[in-house]
Amino acid sequence: MPAVTYYRCCVVRDAMNKLPRSGALWELEVLKEVYGEGRLEDIETFEVETDNILPPDQEMARLEKAFGKDKETRIPFAEIAFGKGSSGVRTLEKTMQGAIRVEEAPKKAPKKAAKEDPPGDAAEEGGGE
Repeated sequence: MPAVTYYRCCVVRDAMNKLPRSGALWELEVLKEVYGEGRLEDIETFEVETDNILPPDQEMARLEKAFGKDKETRIPFAEIAFGKGSSGVRTLEKTMQGAIRVEEAPKKAPKKAAKEDPPGDAAEEGGGE
């Protein structure tokens, strides 16, 4: 099962309001665009084993829906963070690959070939000469 790096941080909205946030590490790039990098504090990372990983194109759509658009430009924050269209999806895919660790299955030892002559073959039993 792949291990995904997640983040946990606090978003400082103002002197009195701090919001805890957490999610997959690639979401942190979008969060920086939404709130500004200087407003994120106490960023820490940890790994979680999960099979619940969307393909990059679906993840981009989810991020656009989850984080919304910039009020002035009306451009989705996910698009600002990763880029537009297929190039943005490729950038997101590379970012996701950097946050996902897949354990390699242990390599199996090659099977030994079976001997053609079983022990005690005809030459040893006296039938050879």
